Amino acid sequence: MTESERLSAVINYLGLNTSEFARSLGMDNPVSIYHVIRGRNGVSSELANRIISVHPNLNMGWLLFGQGEMLLSGNKPEYSDKSIINLIDQNKKLVEIVEELTDQVKKKLL
Repeated sequence: MTESERLSAVINYLGLNTSEFARSLGMDNPVSIYHVIRGRNGVSSELANRIISVHPNLNMGWLLFGQGEMLLSGNKPEYSDKSIINLIDQNKKLVEIVEELTDQVKKKLL
């Protein structure tokens, strides 16, 4: 499995798309993630450290070199406080969008 495939496996395991994954790492722009997925770049030590700091149950040896298993334990992901806060903020924004769309539909129906 290539670095690109391993990073894609992590993103899929976490149930995120590439942009969401980048945001979970505190990145405003997912370009560096896309470059790894497309095989343009490898996983840098900086990116690997960022991923492991947010998702500590991931195996860095597996992420960088394909050694061992993806997870250090059989548990589901353990999210950091920052990751949880980002997910909550994203959910709040989605709720606001849904509420706004609901209001627009109601106005059109009335």
